[in-house]
Amino acid sequence: MKEIVIQHFFEGYVSAIELAADAAGAFDRHVDSAGTVLSRLNAVSMNHEFGVAPTHVVKLIDGVLAGELSLDALDAICFCLEASDSFTWDTDTPEGKRVADSLFWLGSPEINYELTTAVLGKIREFLLSGQNTLTSEDVVKRRGSRPHLLNVNERNRNRMSNDC
Repeated sequence: MKEIVIQHFFEGYVSAIELAADAAGAFDRHVDSAGTVLSRLNAVSMNHEFGVAPTHVVKLIDGVLAGELSLDALDAICFCLEASDSFTWDTDTPEGKRVADSLFWLGSPEINYELTTAVLGKIREFLLSGQNTLTSEDVVKRRGSRPHLLNVNERNRNRMSNDC
């Protein structure tokens, strides 16, 4: 995955389909000896910064809603945005806080909100208006399909209960 392709998507030079093709296979996944699935994102960094605005994240959601970006592609893109030193947003501003919150929700549905059409619409509205209409009814009630995160969380819970 190339960070510049994400920037070009945000700027309108690359389609969601082209972005999805670039994101395909972005994660290398393997299982360690303890049975934990480990993921490593393969990304080519940019040599400059790019400010991410709420409207950029809306474009990602619109790509998913149109069927042009898969949830796996969205996962890789959100992870890349959050892990990169090239993509920036200021969480001390309302817009930057909305970008940060929405990327967290979109990039970790197994612990936040299942990414249904309704939830994606609510996150989209939150990005545009600042109105958070997500409710406890939207929270994931099942374990997600990314066991590497669940195993780590489960292990941490077990450690904490053993420390008591």
